[in-house]
Amino acid sequence: GPTISIIIPARGHAQYLSEAIESCIAQRVRPGVSIEIIVVCDADESCFSVASGYSSQGVIVCNLVKHRGSYVAQNTGVSISSGDYITFCGADDIMAAGRIRRMFSLMRRHGPMSLVNSFFSFVDSDGVHIKDGDGCLGGIFMYSREMFDRLGGFRDWECAADTDFVNRAVLSGGTIRAVRGYDYKYRRHGKQLTLSDETGSGSSLRDGYLKVVAETVSPEWVSPKTEDYYLE
Repeated sequence: GPTISIIIPARGHAQYLSEAIESCIAQRVRPGVSIEIIVVCDADESCFSVASGYSSQGVIVCNLVKHRGSYVAQNTGVSISSGDYITFCGADDIMAAGRIRRMFSLMRRHGPMSLVNSFFSFVDSDGVHIKDGDGCLGGIFMYSREMFDRLGGFRDWECAADTDFVNRAVLSGGTIRAVRGYDYKYRRHGKQLTLSDETGSGSSLRDGYLKVVAETVSPEWVSPKTEDYYLE
């Protein structure tokens, strides 16, 4: 049967990582569908130490030799993964029970050119609901392996490479579909890429990358940069 790989890139969020991993371990789809969880620590010993505690539960845990950023960590996770479908979870976020099952069901219904997501809500550092978000987050789509084969991987950017990947997927004929449940809990604690002055919304770095995305008119294949790693 098919396998779904969930990749968790991790750096600097060791205090939240257990909750993220446990929310992924708790996902169930249906008999015959397996879930593979891969935690890729971005040269972060404390995250590696937390994640290694789950290797006895089948979680694959690796640590990059050099700090390379979230997108190289995600590309490395994809290169390790064996799933027919691939999705992501933030090291400081939480997946609601049933999220993967609902997304997978939508993916199977509409085929491998789908980009499947769910709605999301904001939670605080303690995981308490703040408010429902608007639309979907770019970094947590589920893709088919076929889509990665077609597009390569994420660009080695400091931010917004998930937006670029979604854009290239749509340009290659992909269709965005969303489960109508607030199944992803996005934690606001001030240390995320999307909230920092350098890489956050409105920063010149992000705006520069988004300009590149806006000017992209064909689904270019991007050679996925990865990093050497060691396994737990």
